[in-house]
Amino acid sequence: GDSLSVVCRDAAVKRLFLDEFTRLARQARLREWEVPKDVCFEVDTNSLGQGFTIQNECLTPTLKLRRANVASRYAEAIGRMYAQTKPTAVGVPAPPNAAA
Repeated sequence: GDSLSVVCRDAAVKRLFLDEFTRLARQARLREWEVPKDVCFEVDTNSLGQGFTIQNECLTPTLKLRRANVASRYAEAIGRMYAQTKPTAVGVPAPPNAAA
């Protein structure tokens, strides 16, 4: 509920997740462009804590991801994350719908 929303907006919580992702990525020897630079936490969940549901049309009745619906639902957040991160390598693809 509300407490989850507050925790998910806390910059220190986001930093903890990003630091752990970075640690695990280094351990797995991922390339720099494979490591998340930002995250967006889903706080609009159902009673089971699920953000992707059949009801919000992010999943099909057979529980397959509806990629276009998810992309549309999170387009604004994804755009903000791309705008706030700096390119780190030559040849990294531009974000979706990026102006040329």
